[in-house]
Amino acid sequence: MHWSHNQTKLASGSGDNTVRVWDESRLGSNTSESLFVLDEHVGSVRAVQFCNFKSSLLATGGGMQCKTIKMWNVNSGQLLKSIDTGSVNGIVFNSDYKEMMSAHACGKLVIWKHPNYTEVAKLSG
Repeated sequence: MHWSHNQTKLASGSGDNTVRVWDESRLGSNTSESLFVLDEHVGSVRAVQFCNFKSSLLATGGGMQCKTIKMWNVNSGQLLKSIDTGSVNGIVFNSDYKEMMSAHACGKLVIWKHPNYTEVAKLSG
């Protein structure tokens, strides 16, 4: 689960293969339905992270069955990119270098360069 950096959206990943995005202004109301149910993962969603340098971007990572990172526009719910990576345990963004780092079950860390999310480094050990 992760709050956007401007605290206006909340995202959660789930074992039902979905990501849900909520608008902060609607939480706690009688109609606190999610803005979007993002259902492109084919397995449990193990990581969710809003980008700290592009507020409309959300990255989500799938576990053992899914093995992908998916990039979403949280204003529209549109899937922007899907990257085959192996099982994902965590995702963080680095605003200084405009990069994303993913952690994987096999013990590797991968650094991806924004905006195309091409792999620039792989760390293991």
